[in-house]
Amino acid sequence: MNFLYQKYIASLQINVPETKNEIYLFTDQELAKLRQIYFQTVLLAAFIGGFFIFLYYLPTYFFEFFQDSIVLNIFGINIPIEYYGLIWCGLLTFAEVMVLTFTHLRMTHTISVISGLLSESNKKEVIEDVVKLGINHKDKSIVNYGLNPYKGSSKSYLFVINMLNLFKAFLSNQLLRFLLQRFLSRYMIKYILDLIGTPIYMFFNALGTHYVYKDIISTIMGRQIITIYISRLEKKQLNETEKELIYDTLHLIVLSKKAFNQNHSTLTKELFKFFEIKPVKEREYKDNDLAQLNSFSPYIQKLISDIVIMGFVLDGKISNKEIEKVRILDEKYSFNISIDEMKKAAKEFMKGRGLKMIGIL
Repeated sequence: MNFLYQKYIASLQINVPETKNEIYLFTDQELAKLRQIYFQTVLLAAFIGGFFIFLYYLPTYFFEFFQDSIVLNIFGINIPIEYYGLIWCGLLTFAEVMVLTFTHLRMTHTISVISGLLSESNKKEVIEDVVKLGINHKDKSIVNYGLNPYKGSSKSYLFVINMLNLFKAFLSNQLLRFLLQRFLSRYMIKYILDLIGTPIYMFFNALGTHYVYKDIISTIMGRQIITIYISRLEKKQLNETEKELIYDTLHLIVLSKKAFNQNHSTLTKELFKFFEIKPVKEREYKDNDLAQLNSFSPYIQKLISDIVIMGFVLDGKISNKEIEKVRILDEKYSFNISIDEMKKAAKEFMKGRGLKMIGIL
């Protein structure tokens, strides 16, 4: 499928003037264009969700064989399975996923052109990166450095969370149907029961597209910010204790975020390369690893502060739990980080304003 996605991106015209601004900053005109493509794609994703729900139920009203079923006995419970309906559902689900994927790819193409990531001159070199952004590819290379955001989480917990994320729209719809049947069954007709969940599917499609958009923006700008930041770092030879401190800081960020993010992988890769830190595939993290930060040089203290800020901001969101983590770090290690400034920095970063307000670019 990746080849097909690349062919699609290559077929799209680059009809937006190449930006003369730095790649990690947006002009007001570029921001207006981004808002336009955002709202268009989110609304289209919602429409796609509603449209495919109608496609699923429509044949069941006209073709009786869609009601044909077989009964499976599972743990002594007879469960009727409408096999034609199941096959039809599978086909439509695949079709919907493909339509949404190409919708996201088109949005990604436009964002990449506006940001300056993609142009006619470099299309062949960056097209694979553009596709990865569009299909929301999760960069898990950070585990090669012994940094796993889910380290310590049980497999059963991760399985349940993944299943809930995968079927959240379906489960929400089934719960709504159950409640309506339970309390309003004598008044509800079949058509209403079937289609009552349409807004739920529309909402989750729109929400998914919203997250894809945020990830695209944060990844494109974050990657460039990290590259420029590394290029401006003062080169110093660090001892093993200082290298371990950088390792611990990156580990703290990844465990706090509880998610794979390309910016975290890029930041880790570039810092390890710049300071010649050797990665360890299996690494334990101790909660008090930063306890001696105040005893390090001002250079190291500033470096660690910058890493914390970028680590928490460059995915474009800071949760309440992460805010509490930053507050504790500031109190214990005197990072001189303002939580209000970090919140504002995250918003400004997603608007293409960089991180100048907190001393980074």
